[in-house]
Amino acid sequence: MKFIENADLDLVAATIRENAIDCKFDVRIESYSCKMVNVDKKEWKKMKDFNKELQPLSPPELISNEGRFGTSPSHGRFRHLSQSSISGGDSDFDEPHLVNAISRKVLFDLTTVLNHSYGDYDFSELPSESFTYFSDFNQVVRDVDSKFSSSLSNHVYLKDLYWSAIDNEIQIKGCSIFSLIPSYEKDPFTENGCIWSFNYFFRNKTMKRILFFSCRAMRGDSGFESSSPDEFMNDQD
Repeated sequence: MKFIENADLDLVAATIRENAIDCKFDVRIESYSCKMVNVDKKEWKKMKDFNKELQPLSPPELISNEGRFGTSPSHGRFRHLSQSSISGGDSDFDEPHLVNAISRKVLFDLTTVLNHSYGDYDFSELPSESFTYFSDFNQVVRDVDSKFSSSLSNHVYLKDLYWSAIDNEIQIKGCSIFSLIPSYEKDPFTENGCIWSFNYFFRNKTMKRILFFSCRAMRGDSGFESSSPDEFMNDQD
């Protein structure tokens, strides 16, 4: 897994942080190549006896029933994901997933992204049920935009900025979208001081790339420190 530097995404994330209202944003808009580096290959080999088994996902209702999604209008630019985004393939990057199941390779990619982005945590042993899959991009837009609507200054302008930047990097219509369900145990989205959060993985199998978009709205006195994925990129030979 290799972090892909993108100045446009960095600028958008910085702009979001600077426009927080009555809180601090720990926001990440990060692009990763799904090509394995040496450390990934070693970890993947440990799973070789199981890497063809599909793993169950949790339904998105587990999130929406907790009131995660808002009621703001759908973003008009993207209607839906293309059907090809959930078709399968034969390579490590293109292993199939169903609406209620995921390949071990995709699960490995998701947990690796989390480990890169949140280095103070270890997500390596997360079960597949810790994730859910979204077939409707508009549902994702409603969640993100409703969270930012009351906490982000200039949101009417900035929402077009961040969705356009994400689409330019990952081509949303060609993506499968996943999210980690907060565990209320040990993950960054349930830390003390976190008011609300969201996290989404946009996985484009054609591009062999994942874009990770997450945000935690933290109380001003929480004293959180954002980790940088660059810290984990030194062992990529």
